[in-house]
Amino acid sequence: MPGLRGISFHGELGKLPSNLATLQKITFVKLSDYRSLDNVDLSKVNWQMISILGTVEASAKDEAGISRLAAIKSLRQLELIYPTKDYLLTLPNLQQLTELTIRYPQTKNNFKLFPILSRLSNLKDLQIDVNLENRLNLSGLTELKQLESLKFSGSKNLHENPETIKQIASLSRLKHLEISYASLSDVRDMFSPTALPNLLSLNLIGNRITQLSDADSYGFTKLKSLNLSKNKISVIPAGFKSLTQLEELDLSRNMLTDVSALKAQNLDNIKNINLSRNQITFIPITILAAPKLEILTLSFNKITELPDLQSTNNTLKHLYINNNNLVSLPENIGDYKSITVINAGANKLTQLPTSFKKLSRLRVLVLDDNNISILPAGLSKAKELNVLRLESNPQIGKSALNLILSNPRKMFWADLRNTGIDAIPATDKWADMHFIRLDLRKNKITGLPFEFASTRTDLLALRDNPLKADSSYMLNETIGQAGLKVLVEGLGIPAANNIKVSDYDYVVAMTERITSMGHYPEQTAALVAYADKARSLNETAYNENIDLFLIGLRRF
Repeated sequence: MPGLRGISFHGELGKLPSNLATLQKITFVKLSDYRSLDNVDLSKVNWQMISILGTVEASAKDEAGISRLAAIKSLRQLELIYPTKDYLLTLPNLQQLTELTIRYPQTKNNFKLFPILSRLSNLKDLQIDVNLENRLNLSGLTELKQLESLKFSGSKNLHENPETIKQIASLSRLKHLEISYASLSDVRDMFSPTALPNLLSLNLIGNRITQLSDADSYGFTKLKSLNLSKNKISVIPAGFKSLTQLEELDLSRNMLTDVSALKAQNLDNIKNINLSRNQITFIPITILAAPKLEILTLSFNKITELPDLQSTNNTLKHLYINNNNLVSLPENIGDYKSITVINAGANKLTQLPTSFKKLSRLRVLVLDDNNISILPAGLSKAKELNVLRLESNPQIGKSALNLILSNPRKMFWADLRNTGIDAIPATDKWADMHFIRLDLRKNKITGLPFEFASTRTDLLALRDNPLKADSSYMLNETIGQAGLKVLVEGLGIPAANNIKVSDYDYVVAMTERITSMGHYPEQTAALVAYADKARSLNETAYNENIDLFLIGLRRF
């Protein structure tokens, strides 16, 4: 195992062999029992990260096991899962640690953890996840002045002490701060003109914040990433204008109705904006004109129109505007020639701008649940398109098939449910198609052409079509290439022999058809004959997949 870099031991393994220390390339080890290391000379290993799943009942030997980790001079990262108080008390022995993660400590609510951790002089990165019923005692937190990264998750009592945010805000060396799902409501001390001057990322997802601060500027002017998702914010404050270095902004799942406070000066460096699941009705041009914007997510709002894209911005790559009230898209949307993903599903669109033909880099196009009937012919230039979702556009089916067949496709995903398809084109182009999934459910297809048998489909869905096949073959939700062979046989298409699959896979698909035939007692003779054919092709596949009770019932 010359390339092995990590190793994980689970369960009651007993003591691990001493020659484990000879695996010098191992840098990561995961354990469920401290005692398993008793025979290993830890001074000889090069482990950099260890993850240990603790137990509720700790023994003195287990605690000594943690202290033994001090012999690993290369150790920098330690993860403790369900550690007891006694485990935590031994941590100051591990002075080499720079990163520590404590998940779900088994301690009482008055346990003072931070005075212990403050004795780890090299600790730079601290993450603590607690159970919802546990309370985190923050006494001594301000002693960890050397911290550069601090993450709290799940503690529901942080909001109870008015000094909590002030203590955290005093850690001036912090570069990364996360306080998630902690019921915080008042964070004004954090959003002050002097707090956290070195902060680069701030994540406050899943709290109860309604407002940030009335300050005109914030202390963390170097901030690059701000996540305020899943709060109750209704107004973007004036202080946002000081965040000129922002690259990522997530304000999704709040109560915003107006985002015009996002001015040009704090969007100069923005690359990713998420404003989904608010109550926004209008998007200012300043957002769409952000010069470095790559991803814009506006899903699940109440937007009725997008402004004309009168910008030279060619950086936008992903545009998510699904589940709004749009009746049209900007005519010059095609000028954003770098776009690779557009999701405009669940709107009120009836047509697409002709400029769509310029989107030659498009890879993903989602337009489900609209009322579009024709796709711009120029979309055939998007030769890298590999995901097309058009379900529930009742008249778009013919245009969609023409687009798909305009280029050879590899690993293509097409959802054409309920798109009004009444016939599959008879063309040799099907031989150049490879579908990961082709969903043709809820259409009006009555048959498949000879040429369709030459396509490759990993998953094909044809339910709820009036196919004129053997009535005893009820199509599965999805079928693969072997299922396609069985299907075209049932349709009486002679091309079935051209579909190359293993006998094993073919027989598995045949047994699925046999199960469907079992719903029709009048087909008993045909079922038995078909079952005999399947068994003769591959008895192993037959025995592993056939419903023996069904076949026995039909035989006798």
